[in-house]
Amino acid sequence: MRTTARYPATRMGIEDVIHQAFLEAKQYQQDWRDYEARVKRGEQATPPRRDLKLEPMVEVLEGKRMTHVHAYRGRRDAHDNAPGRGARASRSTRLSTAWKATDNKEIVAHGAGVSTFSDWWAYKMEAIDAIPYNAALMTRRACWCRSTPTT
Repeated sequence: MRTTARYPATRMGIEDVIHQAFLEAKQYQQDWRDYEARVKRGEQATPPRRDLKLEPMVEVLEGKRMTHVHAYRGRRDAHDNAPGRGARASRSTRLSTAWKATDNKEIVAHGAGVSTFSDWWAYKMEAIDAIPYNAALMTRRACWCRSTPTT
Protein backbone atom coordinates (compact mmCIF):
# COMPACT_ATOMS: atom_id res chain seq x y z
CA MET A 1 0.00 0.00 0.00
CA ARG A 2 1.44 3.36 -1.03
CA THR A 3 0.79 6.54 0.81
CA THR A 4 1.37 9.91 -0.68
CA ALA A 5 3.16 12.55 1.33
CA ARG A 6 1.20 15.69 1.85
CA TYR A 7 2.38 19.14 2.68
CA PRO A 8 2.90 20.16 5.40
CA ALA A 9 4.43 17.09 6.99
CA THR A 10 6.78 18.85 9.41
CA ARG A 11 6.61 21.61 12.00
CA MET A 12 8.59 23.83 9.65
CA GLY A 13 6.06 23.13 6.91
CA ILE A 14 3.18 24.04 9.22
CA GLU A 15 4.93 27.31 10.07
CA ASP A 16 5.29 28.01 6.35
CA VAL A 17 1.59 27.39 5.69
CA ILE A 18 0.65 29.77 8.52
CA HIS A 19 3.22 32.32 7.34
CA GLN A 20 1.92 32.22 3.76
CA ALA A 21 -1.68 32.52 4.93
CA PHE A 22 -0.87 35.66 6.93
CA LEU A 23 1.03 37.13 3.98
CA GLU A 24 -2.04 36.57 1.80
CA ALA A 25 -4.27 38.11 4.47
CA LYS A 26 -2.03 41.17 4.71
CA GLN A 27 -2.17 41.62 0.94
CA TYR A 28 -5.96 41.17 0.97
CA GLN A 29 -6.23 43.76 3.75
CA GLN A 30 -4.10 46.20 1.75
CA ASP A 31 -6.13 45.64 -1.43
CA TRP A 32 -9.30 46.61 0.46
CA ARG A 33 -7.61 49.65 2.01
CA ASP A 34 -6.43 50.79 -1.42
CA TYR A 35 -9.93 50.31 -2.83
CA GLU A 36 -11.53 52.28 0.02
CA ALA A 37 -9.00 55.07 -0.42
CA ARG A 38 -9.78 55.32 -4.16
CA VAL A 39 -13.52 55.44 -3.45
CA LYS A 40 -12.97 58.12 -0.80
CA ARG A 41 -11.07 60.22 -3.37
CA GLY A 42 -14.05 59.88 -5.70
CA GLU A 43 -12.29 57.62 -8.18
CA GLN A 44 -14.04 54.88 -10.13
CA ALA A 45 -12.86 51.64 -8.51
CA THR A 46 -13.69 47.97 -8.62
CA PRO A 47 -13.71 46.31 -5.22
CA PRO A 48 -11.42 43.35 -4.63
CA ARG A 49 -13.01 39.94 -4.83
CA ARG A 50 -14.28 38.86 -1.41
CA ASP A 51 -12.37 35.97 0.11
CA LEU A 52 -14.17 34.28 2.99
CA LYS A 53 -10.99 32.43 3.99
CA LEU A 54 -8.94 35.61 4.31
CA GLU A 55 -11.54 37.88 5.92
CA PRO A 56 -11.31 36.18 9.35
CA MET A 57 -7.52 36.32 9.12
CA VAL A 58 -7.70 40.06 8.47
CA GLU A 59 -9.83 40.30 11.61
CA VAL A 60 -7.01 38.54 13.47
CA LEU A 61 -4.51 41.02 12.04
CA GLU A 62 -6.71 43.91 13.14
CA GLY A 63 -7.18 42.49 16.64
CA LYS A 64 -10.92 41.93 16.14
CA ARG A 65 -10.70 38.12 16.31
CA MET A 66 -8.84 36.07 18.89
CA THR A 67 -6.69 33.09 18.04
CA HIS A 68 -6.05 29.78 19.71
CA VAL A 69 -2.63 28.17 19.35
CA HIS A 70 -2.37 24.44 20.00
CA ALA A 71 1.24 23.54 20.68
CA TYR A 72 2.88 21.09 23.04
CA ARG A 73 6.33 22.56 22.88
CA GLY A 74 6.98 25.90 24.46
CA ARG A 75 8.65 27.27 21.37
CA ARG A 76 8.40 30.92 20.46
CA ASP A 77 7.25 30.19 16.91
CA ALA A 78 3.84 29.15 18.20
CA HIS A 79 3.33 32.76 19.20
CA ASP A 80 5.61 34.44 16.69
CA ASN A 81 3.93 33.25 13.53
CA ALA A 82 0.80 35.34 13.91
CA PRO A 83 2.16 38.21 16.03
CA GLY A 84 5.03 38.70 13.58
CA ARG A 85 2.39 39.66 11.06
CA GLY A 86 0.50 42.04 13.33
CA ALA A 87 -1.73 39.49 15.06
CA ARG A 88 -1.80 38.34 18.65
CA ALA A 89 -2.32 34.84 19.96
CA SER A 90 -4.88 35.03 22.74
CA ARG A 91 -4.58 31.56 24.17
CA SER A 92 -2.21 28.64 23.94
CA THR A 93 -3.08 25.10 24.84
CA ARG A 94 -0.84 22.35 26.09
CA LEU A 95 2.43 24.25 26.20
CA SER A 96 3.74 21.37 28.25
CA THR A 97 7.39 22.30 27.87
CA ALA A 98 7.10 26.05 28.41
CA TRP A 99 8.97 25.55 31.68
CA LYS A 100 12.16 25.22 29.60
CA ALA A 101 12.11 28.91 28.71
CA THR A 102 14.37 30.95 30.97
CA ASP A 103 11.39 33.19 31.50
CA ASN A 104 7.99 33.45 29.89
CA LYS A 105 8.31 37.06 28.74
CA GLU A 106 7.29 36.18 25.19
CA ILE A 107 4.04 34.59 26.31
CA VAL A 108 3.33 37.37 28.81
CA ALA A 109 4.19 40.05 26.22
CA HIS A 110 1.58 38.62 23.88
CA GLY A 111 -0.99 38.61 26.66
CA ALA A 112 -1.79 34.99 25.90
CA GLY A 113 -3.19 32.64 28.48
CA VAL A 114 -1.81 29.13 28.68
CA SER A 115 -3.48 25.89 29.65
CA THR A 116 -1.39 22.84 30.35
CA PHE A 117 -1.63 19.36 31.84
CA SER A 118 -1.12 18.91 35.55
CA ASP A 119 -0.91 15.15 35.59
CA TRP A 120 -0.08 13.88 32.14
CA TRP A 121 3.34 14.05 30.52
CA ALA A 122 5.85 12.09 28.46
CA TYR A 123 3.09 10.19 26.63
CA LYS A 124 4.26 11.16 23.14
CA MET A 125 7.26 12.79 21.48
CA GLU A 126 5.89 16.33 21.69
CA ALA A 127 5.40 15.96 25.43
CA ILE A 128 8.54 13.98 26.23
CA ASP A 129 10.10 16.89 28.15
CA ALA A 130 6.91 17.86 29.95
CA ILE A 131 7.00 17.85 33.72
CA PRO A 132 4.24 17.96 36.35
CA TYR A 133 5.61 21.28 37.65
CA ASN A 134 5.14 23.12 34.35
CA ALA A 135 2.13 25.17 35.48
CA ALA A 136 3.77 26.06 38.80
CA LEU A 137 6.97 27.23 37.09
CA MET A 138 5.08 29.32 34.53
CA THR A 139 2.92 30.84 37.27
CA ARG A 140 6.04 31.72 39.24
CA ARG A 141 7.33 33.45 36.10
CA ALA A 142 4.14 35.54 35.81
CA CYS A 143 2.59 33.54 33.00
CA TRP A 144 -1.09 32.83 33.64
CA CYS A 145 -1.82 29.13 33.47
CA ARG A 146 -4.84 26.95 33.82
CA SER A 147 -4.08 23.37 34.72
CA THR A 148 -6.16 20.82 32.83
CA PRO A 149 -6.67 17.51 34.68
CA THR A 150 -6.91 14.50 32.39
CA THR A 151 -9.19 12.41 34.59
